[in-house]
Amino acid sequence: MGDKVLVTTKQMSMKNILVKKDGTRRKLAPKYIGPFTIVALAETPDTYRLNIPSALRMHNEFHTSRLKPWFCDPDPTRMSSIPPLIDDDGNEVYLVEAIVGRRVRNRKIEYRVRWLGYNENHDTWEPKHNLRSVTGLIEAFENARKAQ
Repeated sequence: MGDKVLVTTKQMSMKNILVKKDGTRRKLAPKYIGPFTIVALAETPDTYRLNIPSALRMHNEFHTSRLKPWFCDPDPTRMSSIPPLIDDDGNEVYLVEAIVGRRVRNRKIEYRVRWLGYNENHDTWEPKHNLRSVTGLIEAFENARKAQ
C-alpha cells in the first residue's frame, strides 16, 4: 500500500489517454498513465485499488498485469516527465500527494494541498468540496490531527 504505479493504456478508450483534443492517434498516445497510488488490495486475486481522480471517470481496480512500478528519477538533470492526465472536458487533472494543513475561512473548511510532483512552494488552499476524490487523505489527516 502507498506504492506508486503506472497503468497501461493498451485497452483503454482514447478519451482517457488523449494528450490533446486534436484527434491524437493511439499510436502517438502515451503507453502508460499515472503515477497513481495503491490504496487497497481489491477483492479479486492479484488486483489493486488505485487512487484515481474522479474526473477521469475510470474504474479504479486493476490486475497486476496492467500495472508497472513507478520510480521517481533522483537525477534532476534528466527530465522524466509523464504526460498530463486529461479529463473528459479536456482539462488537465492534477493529483493530490498529501493534505498538509487545515483552516476555516468564511465558516468553510479549506485544506492545504501538496500536489504530486510539486514542492511546498506550490501548495494551495482548496475548499473541501473540491477534494471529493481524496476523502481518504482528508480522513487520514483529520485522524492524525485529532491524535496530537
